[in-house]
Amino acid sequence: MKVVRLVKNSDFKSVEHLVKHSGKGMTTMPKTYKEIKERIAWSEKSRNKKTKKPNQDSYLFVLEDNGRIVGLSAIYTSVSLKKPSVFF
Repeated sequence: MKVVRLVKNSDFKSVEHLVKHSGKGMTTMPKTYKEIKERIAWSEKSRNKKTKKPNQDSYLFVLEDNGRIVGLSAIYTSVSLKKPSVFF
């Protein structure tokens, strides 16, 4: 069964493996150990905030297929506030 859920710290190894083996097409996900840890921490911090107006937050989601992480997605609450952004 496929499940989409917010990332957890305990997902780090699986997310790192997915990122390392995703190829060049996954341009928005950081590639280094430190950057992946920071992205997961940012998502957890955003999830734990008690606010009705999210700002500068990121929600990183994983796609699980039978308990194995096979995909990533993210929602950013403040994009293009200071400069234009283009996503394909």
